[in-house]
Amino acid sequence: MFRILIIASVLAIGVSACGKNRSGGRAQINVHVIYDNKNVGYNIVRLKYGANGLPADGSYDETDTCDHTGKTQFEKLRRGDYYVYLEYAPDTSNETFVGGAHVKIENGKGEQHIVIDLAEENPL
Repeated sequence: MFRILIIASVLAIGVSACGKNRSGGRAQINVHVIYDNKNVGYNIVRLKYGANGLPADGSYDETDTCDHTGKTQFEKLRRGDYYVYLEYAPDTSNETFVGGAHVKIENGKGEQHIVIDLAEENPL
């Protein structure tokens, strides 16, 4: 019985220390996507937990789609680092524009607002 308790405790500590799941908090990140001073709507925006740059493996923890005004939000987040990323391929161009931003939530509640301007020279 004592061994089972020790094993269960070690597993519980390992899972909570991992920190991968950042949902369940009271903070949110509001994202506004623009290109050439115009709203960019209906794009997929990705969020990576515990990251301050592009994930090396290309995986993300959440995705959402901007509304027609280029805005979306990720809710119920906890303190920590997050990376927001998206790609934009306008119908009038053969190019794909990418953008991203690091967001650090330092308070367990409240809102962070970011604007990703895909027309910047290096929006990453």
